[in-house]
Amino acid sequence: MDDTFPVEFWHNDLFWLDAPISAPAEQQKSAFVPYLSRPNFRIEQKNNLADASNSVNKRVIEYWRKQWHEKKEAAALGDLEREKCHRHMMNERTRREREKQSYLGIHSLLPKKTKNDKNSIVQAAARTIKELRVSEEMLKRRNTELEMAIAAKNRENAKGTKPIWLELPNPSSGIDSMLAVLNVLKTGRINPKAIHANFFNSLFSAQLAIDDTHMGGAEVERVLQATVREADGRFRRQC
Repeated sequence: MDDTFPVEFWHNDLFWLDAPISAPAEQQKSAFVPYLSRPNFRIEQKNNLADASNSVNKRVIEYWRKQWHEKKEAAALGDLEREKCHRHMMNERTRREREKQSYLGIHSLLPKKTKNDKNSIVQAAARTIKELRVSEEMLKRRNTELEMAIAAKNRENAKGTKPIWLELPNPSSGIDSMLAVLNVLKTGRINPKAIHANFFNSLFSAQLAIDDTHMGGAEVERVLQATVREADGRFRRQC
């Protein structure tokens, strides 16, 4: 019973030990921070989520904006290409229509038996051109021969002829003057080889080539000049 504690130790308020009670050992600090000890964590998390959401929205908007611009540019390029093709088609159609009209115009000048296809038209046109060139050469030779014949005849007619010149300023009637000249030639039995009359700037003029007669050229010219003036005077008195 001696080894047990006395009864008074159980009834006293304090229990004293001989040895002092040591302080509890200090616990080692940890890098872990409790979730509840960070009051701004939720706010920061919300801000980060909002920033991330805004960034995603911006990227999505930018993506669709880029897609829209690309589609718009592609549509514009497509419109330009279609316009170019349409213009080329219209130009080609116009060219073919002009070519067709040209062939039809050539075909209308060719013989009626010529076929309407392009090859036949070209061949017939080539033959016709060759024939026309041959005809042109023949006509040139014929024209040269005629000019030589006319020149020879004029030289022959000029032999033994006399030139006569008549002039009357401000005639009242050029026709009456010419008729008077012809009447004198007929009455005097004068054979004219050539007569050329002209009315220009109120002047009547005539050139005659007559055969040699018993009258001299100067005498014939004087008589004709007087006859023309007399005929003009009579016409003025009648008016």
